Amino acid sequence: MDSKIIGIGLEVDIWAAGVVLFECLKEYPPFSANEENGQKGIDTIKRRITEYRFMEPPPVDVPEVSPEAEDLIMGMLKFDFNESWTAEQCLQHPWITDHPLS
Repeated sequence: MDSKIIGIGLEVDIWAAGVVLFECLKEYPPFSANEENGQKGIDTIKRRITEYRFMEPPPVDVPEVSPEAEDLIMGMLKFDFNESWTAEQCLQHPWITDHPLS
């Protein structure tokens, strides 16, 4: 099935990879409920996702996370898919190209 038929394209894969990268580097998810709002917070997050009313992710402000990594993550976590970074843009980002696999 063509993913564009149901309105989901590669942009959502880039967004999901950005969520994973955020959590790997920061060691907590970008969108989560805390103990105070518990299930109500989770329900709010689910509702906003299904209604396409997203919250911007929190800034990546951990000192151990480089500005380049922060820029890549924020580029990947675009809620407006018209502004989404492509896989090629992500792979050409300095945080990727300046740290080759050895």
